[in-house]
Amino acid sequence: MGELSTISTGVGIMAKLLFEAPELWRRLRDNPQLVDAFTDEVLRSHAPLMSNRRVATRDIEIAGVRIPEGERVTVMWASANRDESVFGDPDDIRLDRDPRLNLVYGAGIHGCPGAPPARLELRVLIEELILRVQRFVPIANEPPVRAFFPGSGFSNLLLIIW
Repeated sequence: MGELSTISTGVGIMAKLLFEAPELWRRLRDNPQLVDAFTDEVLRSHAPLMSNRRVATRDIEIAGVRIPEGERVTVMWASANRDESVFGDPDDIRLDRDPRLNLVYGAGIHGCPGAPPARLELRVLIEELILRVQRFVPIANEPPVRAFFPGSGFSNLLLIIW
């Protein structure tokens, strides 16, 4: 139904965030009902899929820019999900945001049919980690290596999971 790279990328992004913010991990462990909000917020703020291509089906003007029918455009999910007019303090992980505004899985007729199972997979992973893991520790002298566009996340992220 979908691609697994968004899931594996999401897992790496979540793991790095949790070792950088141990207080967030404690908060999730103390309040497992926040897992869905955490998952959506991580996907919003660190887009596992940076962009997607589309073709304009009609002439349209967006923010003063005319796009003619047939024009190829690139939708930058990562940029849209950091729009300050929609997401105040877009760099902050806030678990009180409206998940319906998150465009990481597209919207409307272009919404990803794999979004519900992808969210479920990430939620189950975090719930299982909550039951089994106390903390995430990066391996010394092995810094995370960022992935390249159009992906996101890390091509290398070595952690000790306690």
